[in-house]
Amino acid sequence: MKVLLTVVVIALPLLLFAAGAGAGAAQPHLIAPTTVSIVASPGSIVESQPFQVTATVVGSSGTPSGTVQIQAADGAVLCNIDLVGGTGTCSATPFLDAPGSNYEITGLYAGDSTYAPASGSTTVPLAPAATVTSLTSDSYTPQKFSLVTLHATIVVAAPASASTDVEGSVVFTDNGQPIAHCDGVVGAGDVNPYSVPCQINPISPGTHIYAAEYLGTSLFLPSESSPITVVSAAIPTTVTGTSETTSPVQGQKIFLAAGVFTGISNAVGEVYFSAGGLPLCNADVNAGSTGCYTTAEPVGTDIVTVSFYDVTGVYASSTSTFVLNVSASSPAGTLTSAVGMAANPAGSGYWIVDARGDVDAFGAAANDGSLTGIHLNAPITHIVSTPDGQGYWLVAADGGTFSFGDAQFYGSMGGKHLNAPVVDIAPTKDGRGYWLVASDGGIFAFGDAQFYGSMGGTHLNRPVVGIVADNATGGYWEVATDGGIFSFNAPFYGSTGNIHLNEPVIGMASTADDGGYLFVASDGGIFAYGDAGFFGSMGATKLAAPIVGMASDGATGGYWLVGADGGVFTFNAPFLGAH
Repeated sequence: MKVLLTVVVIALPLLLFAAGAGAGAAQPHLIAPTTVSIVASPGSIVESQPFQVTATVVGSSGTPSGTVQIQAADGAVLCNIDLVGGTGTCSATPFLDAPGSNYEITGLYAGDSTYAPASGSTTVPLAPAATVTSLTSDSYTPQKFSLVTLHATIVVAAPASASTDVEGSVVFTDNGQPIAHCDGVVGAGDVNPYSVPCQINPISPGTHIYAAEYLGTSLFLPSESSPITVVSAAIPTTVTGTSETTSPVQGQKIFLAAGVFTGISNAVGEVYFSAGGLPLCNADVNAGSTGCYTTAEPVGTDIVTVSFYDVTGVYASSTSTFVLNVSASSPAGTLTSAVGMAANPAGSGYWIVDARGDVDAFGAAANDGSLTGIHLNAPITHIVSTPDGQGYWLVAADGGTFSFGDAQFYGSMGGKHLNAPVVDIAPTKDGRGYWLVASDGGIFAFGDAQFYGSMGGTHLNRPVVGIVADNATGGYWEVATDGGIFSFNAPFYGSTGNIHLNEPVIGMASTADDGGYLFVASDGGIFAYGDAGFFGSMGATKLAAPIVGMASDGATGGYWLVGADGGVFTFNAPFLGAH
């Protein structure tokens, strides 16, 4: 669109005198008046971008010739036009005016021998210039924790003057969130007036979608880059494993150790030990080394696989193997390392079980049998009482379930594929069903036990180690080694999921009215929530063996703890014996 705003300036006739042929008399010569009109194209112009100016000079008779000078309001010469047939065009570039204002253009006609000088002017709206922002990275697959530098480049969209310097602020984003320390300014005073760097040191793990946005000024329109994808690669790891003894006896409690090496930083994750596909134990890795106890080693030559799994997204997984030569177990009836305990619901009694399924009963708890002398495909991991205290169930790491006394068998996971070992069992209120829980939080419901959900298939910060039923609601709680509680159709009373623990949680118990729960760490530390009372702990005491189980005394509201060596610790509950 062309805008024609014409100011006509009439040059008054001038009388010039020239020598005549007769008697020396001077003869007058008339200079004709003119008008000047100025037209700018396009109808609105952009700072620093060329535009066209057309000048037309009209005389009273004939066609004026000569030159029209085009000036800005401040007198700066924009271009000159040589008239042809009274008109002409030149290219001009505007500077310094503020967008939104009217840019004034004046044409000064110098005149010729026939036509008088004149001027004309017009005004044109001045608009901000469009910009283009682009973004690059010095690496698109950097190693995690390394330095990455992004570069945002901002230019005026074509057709732009090559000398145009863009100024203003640039904001960088990572997955849609601003990178605060990378706010930058681009301007003529920079070493490179068109580019802004953003250093990310160190780059966090995972996939990053970066973008840069130029915010614009009164002279330049904002623009945003296309996103770029930068994926930080996992840090390679090497895991090694050893045992405190390479020739244990079946059922002997042994310590398996692992080291995870990166060459850069201490890896964070989990290490799992297994033999022939049978889970042995697992432990958290926080400072490059870890370990755990097991009694589950099968008889024979075991190829133990040590597997490291990252929980932060920073480190690559790795595996290695070592050999255990496991001999036959000690004579039947000799309790090996304890793995759990259960209380008689009425109080004043408890059972202790070891990995072979040998059961010891104390106080009012009756010994209704055990798995002594019976070959097991996987070690026993826990014991739980029936609601009337007249029987109990044992559960093995492969999900096998064994019932004694008035406990009924309602099914098991024995012989079925598991993603993770079973670690605990909890009965329903009437004892006509039970739930099994695996270390990945998976739930298996049998009998009249209802399934209300699980953590199976969900990323866990730490593995699940226990389950307790809420008889008030029919639901259940799961507890992880970091003290994280997962409630399913049961109220949440609190957890230690965000609190640093000296040692991992290994199990939990509920109060008699199910209005609260407790859990215990392997150092004997106790954590009580809801209406559960705290009556002391072993947290500050040096133990001969780690705590492996706990049970609530329904008669007193207190609790018992059992160590891997069979030692029992009582808190507001009677001591009834230990192995």
